[in-house]
Amino acid sequence: MGDDQKEIRELRRLLRDLVALATTPAVWVGRDRVQIAESVADILLHTLRADAVYVCLQSAKRIEVVRSPQYPGFDEQIRRLWSQFATASLNVHTIADPSWPNALRAAMQPIGIAGDDGFVVAACAGSWFPSEGEALLLSVAANQAAVALEASQLRMQAEAEHHRLQDLLAKAPAAIGLLAGPEHRWVYVNENYVRVTGRNSASHFLGKTLRESLPEIETQPFLELLDDVYRTGKPYVGREMLAKLNRADSGQPEDAYFDFVYQPLRNQEGLVEGILVHAVEVTDKVTARQEVEKHERQFREMINALPAAIYTTDAEGRLTHFNPAAVEFSGRTPELGTDQWCVTWKLFYPDGRPMPHDKCPMAIALKEGRIIVGAEAIAERPDGTGGGSRHTRRRCATTRGESLAALICSLT
Repeated sequence: MGDDQKEIRELRRLLRDLVALATTPAVWVGRDRVQIAESVADILLHTLRADAVYVCLQSAKRIEVVRSPQYPGFDEQIRRLWSQFATASLNVHTIADPSWPNALRAAMQPIGIAGDDGFVVAACAGSWFPSEGEALLLSVAANQAAVALEASQLRMQAEAEHHRLQDLLAKAPAAIGLLAGPEHRWVYVNENYVRVTGRNSASHFLGKTLRESLPEIETQPFLELLDDVYRTGKPYVGREMLAKLNRADSGQPEDAYFDFVYQPLRNQEGLVEGILVHAVEVTDKVTARQEVEKHERQFREMINALPAAIYTTDAEGRLTHFNPAAVEFSGRTPELGTDQWCVTWKLFYPDGRPMPHDKCPMAIALKEGRIIVGAEAIAERPDGTGGGSRHTRRRCATTRGESLAALICSLT
């Protein structure tokens, strides 16, 4: 009866230790590899009542934890044994040293496949060590360590990837932000977003809704666009869109233009849970183009008011503009982008020979890249009337490429 009671107690103890080991990985969540190794060593000392323990984790940086206060040099003997007898399963050796109080039975168990992740060793003075139950506990501890190490590695990789992504977003030349929920509450903005909106820090946005953080956009189309993206799940792409932002020192709205994307973000069920905002300010480009267009309008208004016939072409000689005097001179309304080289109906050399349009002074100036002044030709209108003309042509450069302007003075 006594042996039976002892066996029952041992079985209960084994079951208790197995349950404790089964729940251990939950305790290791969030711990690094050194902390896991130290925890494994302490668990083996307690559950196996071991006299000495050695834990080795293989990684870029080898991690070793030793618990052997009465057995100096225990770790050196274990390293030597492992280099000679490393296997994919449990193996047991008796080791001794003159400085030790007694010999030890060392049970070595690999972690992972063939010890790729390392190994654990528990040693005890008893000649019976390890029993079947103790060998089982050592195996379970090694397996749980392998699971925890893999989870730790995956977590570190995920954290590293998360940090890389955060660093990428923070340094991106675009204004980037993440909005959560149908109320469009900020969970992330990068420094560029803070800068282009004229705010001081990300704290102005985080935890607040878009409406709360940028009240000046209340009457602008952005909130409605975001609502539509969240509701439909379809991204929206904006080009050179005007935003009035309170980013001037005066606190008054300032015009800014952006190319941007509102990209819906979905959860595992495929439901929209947020929106990624990616915007690039193009104010300088838009205002520069507007300035060029303004100058072009002023130029056209000026030449339209001149009494002389004036027209312009692009680098291929196609007409880009002509003034009313050119229509009166040629007796026709030229077709922009279609008519080439000249506004006239027909041209003749001063001696009466037909002059092809691609040989006219405008064509020569464009093809040869030189200024022509005082060239003469006879122009004929569609109604058969006409007269001599003197052409002054100037080659010039614009933001749209090279072009040519022609001034025609009638000699009749």
